[in-house]
Amino acid sequence: MKHFENIYPNEIDLLINKNDVFIIDLRNNIEYRKKHIKGAVNIQYEHIKKNMNIIPKDKIVMVYCSSGARSLQVARMLATEGYLVKNVIGGIKKYYGSSLT
Repeated sequence: MKHFENIYPNEIDLLINKNDVFIIDLRNNIEYRKKHIKGAVNIQYEHIKKNMNIIPKDKIVMVYCSSGARSLQVARMLATEGYLVKNVIGGIKKYYGSSLT
């Protein structure tokens, strides 16, 4: 059974203000500090497995990275662990477009 779905960047704003969504930014600390999606928690891609204990299973987990490649891998992995996951296609670059530096 599929526990994750891909979403487009224009769908993010519909989710970020909901209490039942936990947002994970998978990029490094420097990228996160420059600009991130409102409410996102920074858990670097390389550290996701050792931080699974802080990811709530009772919420939708939205994951994103720079372009969507790493977040797709994490979305699939979290789905196999029983999480309901939404992966942002195109990552934060598509969300912010040219305003991301």
